[in-house]
Amino acid sequence: MSSEHRTAILDAATDSFSRLGFKKTSIEDIAKRAGIGKGTVYLHFESKEALLGAVIDRNRGAVLVHLEAAVRRAATPEAKLRTFIEVREAQLTRVTRTLSLPETMMLEFIPVAEPFLREDRARELALLESIIVEGKAQGAFAVREPRSVAMGLLAGLHGITGMLLTSVEGARQRAALSEMLELVLRGLKVGAREPST
Repeated sequence: MSSEHRTAILDAATDSFSRLGFKKTSIEDIAKRAGIGKGTVYLHFESKEALLGAVIDRNRGAVLVHLEAAVRRAATPEAKLRTFIEVREAQLTRVTRTLSLPETMMLEFIPVAEPFLREDRARELALLESIIVEGKAQGAFAVREPRSVAMGLLAGLHGITGMLLTSVEGARQRAALSEMLELVLRGLKVGAREPST
């Protein structure tokens, strides 16, 4: 199987998904744009969903590098946590818009994309845990188990992001996410509650 064909397929799929959306794009459209036969597409990708997963996988490394760099630039643990949540949400919104995916399709696609996202989620968890550990070390956050807090927060973010994608848009989505962030920060701050030993 030619890597040139795979690259051409991914380029054509990215273009087709962004111009036509996931539902309106067909494997035939992608094959035609790539200048190959439909069967060649299926030699590389078993389905349109797998192809969309590969398109997202192709760009995910850059997304995580951007998220990590943005967090590093923030000055305080509170600012780092805020940056993590805001940049992550903005990236998800950008992917949805770039690929012209309706919000409901993003939710349908998440189980298909899960194999591609495992490594990303592990990196997100490590980054979030490092923010909480730093906050605890500086006396800004009162937590006993930074990893458990990071896992719970990340699980909550995944759930909230999915809910927000299907229920509200634009400014209302950002306002809801911001309100959730303020609640989390209040809960983490020293003095809000002291953990028992």
